[in-house]
Amino acid sequence: MEPDARRAWPEDPKVCAMLLCDYAHRDPATGKFSLLGVFDRIHAKQFPAAHGPFAIYLNLTNLNGSYNLLIQVLRADDESSVGETRAAQPIVVRDPLARIEMALNLPGGLPLAKPGAYLFRLVVNDRSIQDLVCSIAGPPPAPAAD
Repeated sequence: MEPDARRAWPEDPKVCAMLLCDYAHRDPATGKFSLLGVFDRIHAKQFPAAHGPFAIYLNLTNLNGSYNLLIQVLRADDESSVGETRAAQPIVVRDPLARIEMALNLPGGLPLAKPGAYLFRLVVNDRSIQDLVCSIAGPPPAPAAD
């Protein structure tokens, strides 16, 4: 057996929190995150529409190795790609009990072609780890005429 074939891949991380928010700020003095405008649904007046810049906050544990993180944004009905963002560099952690917090920003916002569910898929080292569902709703139907 070749030496590389015996090398163990790091375990998958465990997701403690995965949240969408308008803005995520990390205080440089304390390292604490402040999340503004946490949401799990978006209302649009018409389609196509666009949701402005936002962030995805992650709190992960069970990390012991090097990890490449990617968030794919997909339409839930057919898993077609809407966009993606990734960590700027691999994350290296050697303490599986540690909690790692980060925010990935989507400064370009999110194009919304039609209402429905959208998936925010966390992919780590090319493995799908967890999906977060965000519901996109259109305007309420007009009241029926009497």
